[in-house]
Amino acid sequence: MNEEDRMEELVKPAEEEVERIKEELEAERQRREDYHKKLLYAMAEIENMRKRFERDKEEILKYAEVDLLKDILPVLDNMERALSSSNVGDVDDMKKGLDLIYRQFLDILKKRGLTQIDAKGMAFDPLFHEAVETVERDDVPEGMVVEEVQKGYLFKDRLIRPALVKVSKRPEEGG
Repeated sequence: MNEEDRMEELVKPAEEEVERIKEELEAERQRREDYHKKLLYAMAEIENMRKRFERDKEEILKYAEVDLLKDILPVLDNMERALSSSNVGDVDDMKKGLDLIYRQFLDILKKRGLTQIDAKGMAFDPLFHEAVETVERDDVPEGMVVEEVQKGYLFKDRLIRPALVKVSKRPEEGG
């Protein structure tokens, strides 16, 4: 075996190895390119979903009050009938009608999650009550709500308006 044959014998496996590595490299490059395409597609899909979510959210917010308004319309109708009644002579009948409309309206709001805050006769709670005045009273314990000036309301579990109340305090000695 001459020198040239030995060289060829050594070079041939190296060339084969180089060719195998080139093929592996090309396969990896192709796989990387496929992953990159999939990544770009996924990012575009996420962006489309985000835009669709934003459109849906805007639509929901835009018409969120429709059901409430539909429920309130009969109350409005009853108020119109009561106001346009030309032969209103009996104040008691008018009061009964207004009381009925008030209860109808309150029932609609309760169904929607509105709750009136109990105040009168309760211990003052700064989370639900706002004191507008203190009143000297010796017939009730100190710190009790003795009068409700304006009703407070919760919507589901969130305070939307505290009750405005008058709170008892002990009379000052020697006064």
